[in-house]
Amino acid sequence: MTPPGVHINKTALAIIIGLLVVIILGFKYKRGTDSAFFDKLSDRKTESILQQQSKIRDVQLEELKKEPEKEIKKEPENQEVNKEQKQVELNKEPENQQVNKELEKTQGNKEPEKHKKENMAAVDWKTVDINSVIIPDEIVKSATEKMKVEEKTYKVMDLNIFARTVKPEGECKGGVVLLHGQSFTSKNWAEIKTLQYIGAMGYTPMAVDLPNFGNSDKKDVDDDELKFMEELMKAINFTAPVIVSPSMSGKFSLPFLLSDPKNANKKSHGFIPVAPVIPENYKQYIKELQIPAAIVYGDKDLTFKNSVENVLSKLPNSRLFKIKDARHPAYLDQPEIWHKIIYIFLPAAFK
Repeated sequence: MTPPGVHINKTALAIIIGLLVVIILGFKYKRGTDSAFFDKLSDRKTESILQQQSKIRDVQLEELKKEPEKEIKKEPENQEVNKEQKQVELNKEPENQQVNKELEKTQGNKEPEKHKKENMAAVDWKTVDINSVIIPDEIVKSATEKMKVEEKTYKVMDLNIFARTVKPEGECKGGVVLLHGQSFTSKNWAEIKTLQYIGAMGYTPMAVDLPNFGNSDKKDVDDDELKFMEELMKAINFTAPVIVSPSMSGKFSLPFLLSDPKNANKKSHGFIPVAPVIPENYKQYIKELQIPAAIVYGDKDLTFKNSVENVLSKLPNSRLFKIKDARHPAYLDQPEIWHKIIYIFLPAAFK
């Protein structure tokens, strides 16, 4: 029953109800559709995530598979590095050993050098390299600082003969008579310290001014050089000294030694001629002189080169000392080499 005052059109009501039904059904359908859509979208996202995770796992698995290979490769690399390090260490060890060897070699060289200084008298003066000879420091110091030259005058053949000498340290080992050339005197032996070196070596040197030279009487011996030398040895009281004879003084020394060559050792222990003048009438006896002879000449001395090499070289017990960069008075140009020759020769002559 319809309330009073209200008139309802049934047809309109039916339409309204139908619309409501349609709306409700449509809303449900739309909701269901949206839900399915979102479900599908969610499924797709999930699938994508799963795929990504799967790829990540695959990558990780691949990395895990490769990692042992890397470790395997890395280990030989480390081993190679270790080998290189060991090789470096091994190389260092020989290097240290090399240094030690060098030190030992240096120390080893020092000892023989000291031994050489102490025992130079024992070397073979005929074969030793003169440049390798070392004069001991104590001899050099004594020669340059301690040795004092003394002046003396002797009466020889009624002539005043001036001489210079040095007193050796300790007991005298022997005497050395030093003559001189045409342009020189005994003073030159003092100036280059040959007198001092001989004294420092333990020998007594006697450098004389020959007649008519230096501070000796200005008078010749009238070609009686042999007698002068015999009288000189008596005056200075030297028995069989070593005779140093440069240049012109060969006119005195060679007649003295060659007058009786077979008994020359009774007159002299040794002979050091420095490019001497050789009297013509004595040349034939040169080869008979048996005493030790250190023959000295300079490589720039062309005047006496032939007489030294062709005549004096025939001395049977001799050695030629050709001094480099030296003229006729080689001892003046190279005093260091000159003193080395004396240093190795005197012990051999007086042994």
